[in-house]
Amino acid sequence: MPQADRIAALRRVAVSVRANQEALALLETANVGKPIGDSRGEVGMVADTFDYYAGAIDKFYGDTIPVDGGLDFTVREPIGVVAVIAPWNFPLAIASWNIAPALACGNAVIVKPHPTGILPMALSVRVARRVLAETGFDPNLVTLAVDSPEAPLGMRLVKHQYTAIVDFTGSARFGAWVEQNAHPALSYTETSGVNTVVLESMDDLE
Repeated sequence: MPQADRIAALRRVAVSVRANQEALALLETANVGKPIGDSRGEVGMVADTFDYYAGAIDKFYGDTIPVDGGLDFTVREPIGVVAVIAPWNFPLAIASWNIAPALACGNAVIVKPHPTGILPMALSVRVARRVLAETGFDPNLVTLAVDSPEAPLGMRLVKHQYTAIVDFTGSARFGAWVEQNAHPALSYTETSGVNTVVLESMDDLE
């Protein structure tokens, strides 16, 4: 994947996301229940993320290390398949923080949304796949893995032999399992807590 082509692809994803901002935001609000203004801001963040990593692509360098009697140098290569397990409440932005850098570095991505947040993620993945195809890349560099509580896929993705990186955002329980079982894949987890809300008083709505 030549640098110039990766830059062009990520730039076009950002443009397409902005072109579909209202549709993505409406789906996000319908699925998650957040205010439409928040959803529009999240979609804008997705586009900004792809722009940022498009600009970073030609900034990745290997290192030349002086040694006696020879030359020692490093090159940066793709690591493999990145599995992204996204949460229900902030799915688009969190997924983009993984999809964009993975593509920037030449890796493939499998995105597994939360079962209650499939629609906005499906549209986002469709946008990315269309742009990849239009710019000469295999659209399967980005794929969507949809599951349900009755037939979960998370453990299979984490343990798959071709998975090189796992990024998980969600429950502390499954996050701990990912940390313990992802090896030899690299794992990055952000786990949730349970927040207590105390109502001091309220009006009688009757």
